[in-house]
Order: sequence, then structure tokens, then C-alpha cells
Amino acid sequence: MENKKNAFLLRHKENGDYNQYWYSPATIEFLVNECCTQGQKVAYLSTPSVYFSIKDKEKKAESYVFDVRVILK
Repeated sequence: MENKKNAFLLRHKENGDYNQYWYSPATIEFLVNECCTQGQKVAYLSTPSVYFSIKDKEKKAESYVFDVRVILK
């Protein structure tokens, strides 16, 4: 499980200025499997690494991501 590549993590690096939580691929897989069951609505607060790792379209449609993107100058 540790050697699995996560497409979201490969494309996006964690930025602590955004107060987001990036998890390891194994933790993301666990959270997606535990939280995303059919028929349940799930809200991911400042955890885009989990939300954008949901592959099942039906589960993703029942999920919401709440995240604030701040542009620092």
C-alpha cells in the first residue's frame, strides 16, 4: 500500500500557508474507503488531498469539499 502513487499528491504539493492537510497515500486511501459509502453525504473541510482522491463518481457526487484558497502576495 505504501508504494501506491496518488495522482493528486503527484500534481499538487502541500502548502502550509493554506492550512490544508495532505495525508500519505495509505491514509488517503483509508479515509476515502471509510468515509465514502454509498448514500452518505460527506463534507471534507480543508482536506483537498482526500476529496480529490475519490475515484468513484457516485461517491464524489455525494461529497463536498470546503476549502479556502488564499492568494498571498
